Amino acid sequence: MACQKDRVLEEAAELDFLLPRIKRVYLQELQRVANASKTPLIQTPIPRDEDESKYFIDYCHPREIINERIASMIVSHIDAFEKTSGRPPSI
Repeated sequence: MACQKDRVLEEAAELDFLLPRIKRVYLQELQRVANASKTPLIQTPIPRDEDESKYFIDYCHPREIINERIASMIVSHIDAFEKTSGRPPSI
């Protein structure tokens, strides 16, 4: 039952034009481009059982909590790159 519920919810999300979600086909293409260019793809998943309005101001613009997550993930990727590349930290 839970598997069917998850499948139906995922199918419904793919049809949803109002919430700030990337459709699966676009996400797959983003992942393909990221892999080909060796660029990290930063994702900020939102639990399906939470109210998305506390994460987004409207259907496009994230609130501070999501911007902080994105910034933190970018910093982590930059730090990891700098540690493995042997390059000095950038300013």
